[in-house]
This record gives sequence, structure tokens and C-alpha cells, in this order.
Amino acid sequence: MKKIVSLILCAAILCSLLAACGKETQAPPLSELYAQVEKVTNMPPLYVMGENFIETMFGFDLSAFEEYVFAEAEDASVYADVVILIKLADGADVNAVCETLEVYLNGVRENTKSYSPENYAK
Repeated sequence: MKKIVSLILCAAILCSLLAACGKETQAPPLSELYAQVEKVTNMPPLYVMGENFIETMFGFDLSAFEEYVFAEAEDASVYADVVILIKLADGADVNAVCETLEVYLNGVRENTKSYSPENYAK
């Protein structure tokens, strides 16, 4: 069931990204997209990470982001759910951001595989 919810969420985000193709339209603010994510069935309660936490945990220079939302499950010991939405500022290094997020994701996978096989499947 959780895989299905995750797939539906991914499809919804993809559709919102593709909706802007063809016409020059304004993308919705990330806060609106995050509000939709919070409404997903079976999504655990999330809290939005503060700037200091994001800078310390990921090493990001937040000036590289035009908009961002970093949130994770309130009970991280039970849920591996993390939501990261980023709109890069002009000239930001997209490859560096992707690499940092990939390293983070791999760390979450390894930790979750060991301690919570159910969340690892998600």
C-alpha cells in the first residue's frame, strides 16, 4: 500500500511539472506543492526543518535556492519519510545539489535497511 501511495505521489509531482510544458506559465510555489504532499493518505506527521539544520545536515548554501522545503517525519525512528522540494536560483550548481542529495539518500537506505526493513521497501 505504501508503495502505491509513493507512486501516486511521484506521479502527481511529475504531472505538476509537466503541466507547465507548452505554455509559459508560473509554477506554483513550493509551499503549495508541500501542502499537497501533506494531504497524501498514510503520510506520517511531518515537521519542516529549520535553516540551521539544513545547512548542518546537508552542507547546503541556502542562497543557492530560490525556494525550498525540507521536511521529515516527526518520528524518524519509525518512519523514513523525508520530503525535499527545491527550486534552484539562477546559476546554482544542480550537479552539486543532486550529488549531496544522492549521498544523503544512500545513507538513509543503508540505515533503514539495517533497522527497518518495512521502511526500506518504501
